[in-house]
Amino acid sequence: MKRIITLLVFTLIGLSVFAQSSKFRASGYYQKAIELYGNRNYSESLSYASKSRETLEGSNEQLQYLFIQIYVNQKDWVNAGKELQRFYDLREDREKDVYFSGTTTELTKNEEADLTKMMIDIEEKAAYVQTPEYKLAKKKEDAAQEIRDWFSKYVNPQKENSERVTYTNTSYTRTMKAYVTINTKEIYDFYVNRESYLGILDLGFRDRPGTKSGNSTLTISAYTSIKNISHIEYIGIFKFGDDYRFDAIRIHFNKMVTFNTQKKSSWYGNESESDSNNYITLPVTYGNSSVVERVNNLIKKYQDIK
Repeated sequence: MKRIITLLVFTLIGLSVFAQSSKFRASGYYQKAIELYGNRNYSESLSYASKSRETLEGSNEQLQYLFIQIYVNQKDWVNAGKELQRFYDLREDREKDVYFSGTTTELTKNEEADLTKMMIDIEEKAAYVQTPEYKLAKKKEDAAQEIRDWFSKYVNPQKENSERVTYTNTSYTRTMKAYVTINTKEIYDFYVNRESYLGILDLGFRDRPGTKSGNSTLTISAYTSIKNISHIEYIGIFKFGDDYRFDAIRIHFNKMVTFNTQKKSSWYGNESESDSNNYITLPVTYGNSSVVERVNNLIKKYQDIK
């Protein structure tokens, strides 16, 4: 009988130690999640917060507050709403708090004030993202992002060619740089009937062909709705002036698009002007007709969404 009681006591002690060990581990995961959240690494923070809750086999107000903050910063309103509901369940004793070992899990006054400010926004947006209008808008924005991703992959953000040029009594290096920047917008950060845009900075030249000025620049920029893109053409080796050649594509628009041009030169001063055209030529990292066919299919996919 004594042996049975002794075994039972040791078993209970072992279970207690294991439970305390799990709570310490859960607290460790939580502290790591807090650290990553402070560094704006929301995906990793979410991973450690999830490990903390799994190890704890329950939740508490502090842990729920962290989940809510992460999802709000990720603009994941549906999951933010779910975590907010679980916070309500804990606060109103529909679910029992599971505490970290030796720590309090109640919110501070500042944290409660912050959560109060977020509550209405979360509830309204969580409801909004369930509507058919939002789902259609999100579908279009997802398709638009695929187009932007194509540009990020195939369009060279900076391409440079340089040439040593000799004049009578003078020699200098002339450099041409072609820049392209793609404007990206986060999904969720848009509303019904808002258009999806593509921002492009076309050809940037330092030391323009035909000048001797060492700090001349020319930049051409455009910002247009993706729905204005008709199609994209692969044009192969594109010749600019007498000296510069690069692999290029041409974006054709179904309406005239305004391009803003800025010129800076130590000889001619600064100039800005606007012009309209129905296409723009951009250098590409590498390209061929099948690569361009891919983006044309993405454009058609975007335009077919009704």
